[in-house]
Amino acid sequence: MSPLLIVLMTISGLMLLLHFRGRNAVWGGTTMGIVVGVAISFIKYNRVLLAWSFSIGTLSGAFFEWLGRGSQQVKRRYLSH
Repeated sequence: MSPLLIVLMTISGLMLLLHFRGRNAVWGGTTMGIVVGVAISFIKYNRVLLAWSFSIGTLSGAFFEWLGRGSQQVKRRYLSH
């Protein structure tokens, strides 16, 4: 495994720990990443793709979770009277 992949997997694990409570986009992204990764790794016979898809799914889920939280704060701050 490449050092970049190890760093991404570590960050992804930390994201899962930070967003442990309840269902949110981080866990949804992780689930989709694992499902896609398992399917691709069985087709391509490459287990490293599973780690990549897990990391990408988790990080994209974290991005969308934070985007949603940020938009709620902007809505509360600027659109509420």
